[in-house]
Amino acid sequence: MKTTARSGSIMRANAMQSHLISRRDLLKSGALVVGFNVFKPFTRVLAQGLQGGTPISNAGGLAPDQLDSWLAIAPDGSVSVFTSKVDLGTGTGTALGQIVADELDIPVLKIRMEIGDTTKTVDQGRTSASRTLERAGPQLRQAAAAARQELLTRAAAQLGAPANQLTVTDGVVSVAGNPAKSVSYAALVGGRRFDTKIQSKGEQWDLDLAADVKPKDPKDYKVVGTSIARFDLPPKFTGQFLYSHDVRVPGMLHGRVVRPPVVNSKPVSVDESSIRGIPGIVQVVQKGNFVGVVAQTEWAAIRAARALKISWSQPPTQFPAGPDAIYDYLQTTRPVAERVATNTGNAAAAFGAASKAFDATYRWPFQMHGMIGPSCAVADVQGNKATVWSGSQAPFITRNGIARLLGIREQDVHFIYCEGSGCFGRLEPDDAPEDAALMSQVVGKPVRVQWMREDEHGWEPKGPPQIITIRSGLDAQGSVTTWDYVEQTVPWTDARLTPMLASRQTGIKPDENGVALGGADGAPYVFTNRKSTVATIPWVMTPNPLRTGNLRAPYSQARCFAAEAQMDDMAAAAGIDPVDFRLRYLTGATNQRVAAVLRAVAQRAGWQPRRSRPAARGNVLTGRGVAISGMAGTVVAQIADIELDKSTGRVIVRKVTVAHDCGIIVNPDGLKNQIEGNVIQGSSRALMEEVDFDAAGVRNLNWNTYPIIRFREVPEVDIVLIDQRTMQPLGGGEAASIATGAAIGNAIFDAAGVRLRQVPFTPDRVRREVEKLKSGKV
Repeated sequence: MKTTARSGSIMRANAMQSHLISRRDLLKSGALVVGFNVFKPFTRVLAQGLQGGTPISNAGGLAPDQLDSWLAIAPDGSVSVFTSKVDLGTGTGTALGQIVADELDIPVLKIRMEIGDTTKTVDQGRTSASRTLERAGPQLRQAAAAARQELLTRAAAQLGAPANQLTVTDGVVSVAGNPAKSVSYAALVGGRRFDTKIQSKGEQWDLDLAADVKPKDPKDYKVVGTSIARFDLPPKFTGQFLYSHDVRVPGMLHGRVVRPPVVNSKPVSVDESSIRGIPGIVQVVQKGNFVGVVAQTEWAAIRAARALKISWSQPPTQFPAGPDAIYDYLQTTRPVAERVATNTGNAAAAFGAASKAFDATYRWPFQMHGMIGPSCAVADVQGNKATVWSGSQAPFITRNGIARLLGIREQDVHFIYCEGSGCFGRLEPDDAPEDAALMSQVVGKPVRVQWMREDEHGWEPKGPPQIITIRSGLDAQGSVTTWDYVEQTVPWTDARLTPMLASRQTGIKPDENGVALGGADGAPYVFTNRKSTVATIPWVMTPNPLRTGNLRAPYSQARCFAAEAQMDDMAAAAGIDPVDFRLRYLTGATNQRVAAVLRAVAQRAGWQPRRSRPAARGNVLTGRGVAISGMAGTVVAQIADIELDKSTGRVIVRKVTVAHDCGIIVNPDGLKNQIEGNVIQGSSRALMEEVDFDAAGVRNLNWNTYPIIRFREVPEVDIVLIDQRTMQPLGGGEAASIATGAAIGNAIFDAAGVRLRQVPFTPDRVRREVEKLKSGKV
């Protein structure tokens, strides 16, 4: 099941003792788990946060050069940390709290994370690309270091001792050698503002804070590097956590959007009389091509959306009518942009001179984010002011988009983050807030909108399809002489500040070319002759149920799948072990960490050299495959152990071994949790996930037709963590998902000798390839 543990808008550290049981054993047991309420009622704590309450006001402190924009110390000594980086279930709220606690020398239990409220936080950019700890971590560490420096200055004045003779223990400053002479942080500033300026340069991800303040040396860290219990888990275990789906405000109504049955259709006429018999109807909302219904109850809104009679226009255009047609479209349509990321030597000439040439094409389909809980938001628009609650990954982007839609000032939209379902990129382009805001503006009351499952599956922005061709070659000694990578894909139609569905339906135009991302193939190998080209094919239509957006590790899984399969094919042809073959091309200083994770995973998995594929015997075959990947500085190597049933084509992933290096590790257990989730989702996407569609739109609108991995199919995950104590923290939320599919594909080749070049590896596809090999047609 594709879920992760998640956190709320306000998180406080809690301690608990429990008997330990592994996640895997718990899932296998099928046990009924009964929770007892031993914690403070978090529902009330979070409800206070939903109304904008906080122990100490941060009003007026949103300038990044104000220390009060980042931290506040309460009279009880607890520290509120303000960040617009939201916790999507990756544990970043806890990890950021650890960083601040370490720098301030306070117990982590005194940290209170206030997350994603646009009236309380500086805009640090969207939460995506696994960059939170890399970018926001140093920002909060520097803010905490500046706060510590200021507190020591004030303590020195009060205690009559130089600051360099003061020490801090658990938020109490004392004179070295004279602990009785002391003062607490709370006594120094508790309940009051710092009113202190700090250095600030840049904005959002590139915001650089307090560069003149020296933070702690990593060797002095006491909290960073330890497996602090997640702040958000206790209320989740006891059922008290408040998700975005749970938000209720006084006078709230319920809304549903009516989507067209066919792509690019527009409403010609709306028969409001068709729903008059449904009790509780408040209003039909129509603006441009947007049609929604508002009712007093959610069930009335659902019934009305289904019953409302609308005449729809014939679509003026059609897009490729099916998965096969999309690959033809990608290959035959002129690109709107083409980027050459790498071009060294002469790849084309070297290909013609190669002793052994390899020319292969790989296909990666549209895939869904597959949020278990569909999109949901509440909006309350009163005059030229709006308050919005949702699980958006980009609070300020969502705020600004709503302001644009409603025609009001950005600062007059108050966005409050409330965690939603595991979204994996889905809620950077967050649609539900705009749906709710548009209907609330019309009816003048708060409106809650929750998408139906068919809405989410049908209309969410999908991970884009990719078709990749690699032409590579070996010389007579089995060395790689050339690597020519060409990819065709489509841009993101919905990302950053591009208009959401409601905006487009009301006439706000998107950029005609969308958002194109990257041009490199992602492979770290060093070849003398190498070229990498990515062509962006046009894909912006309005409306378009095959919208595209960033899905976990965007574009990277397909690139890794293609590159690592190509490497395996060349290794087999050269008669060289796949691990040794890769190590030959991981040269140079930049690849030292990559080579290290590859060696580490091979050692942990007990890898035995495979210079030739073992002969396939019996009906159930076993295989091992290796793959490496990286993302934003994080490097990963994986080995997958699989079983393959030749008669059915079914592939079972028994175990995945992972070596992972993401710089300094802030919370080892939290990182392991993310790696496990990455591997689970990577396995699901490789084995079974593919969007089916025709000219009318998406066809798999439920979990029966878009299956995801089940608990009984989850592989064992064995993890080696490489802790780089002298590096800054890097991301752990996506990198480990990239190589899983590639490793599984290479394991299938190892087991059966068949090379699958199209994802997912469904039983039908695998069986067909096995039968082709058996009949000699490969």
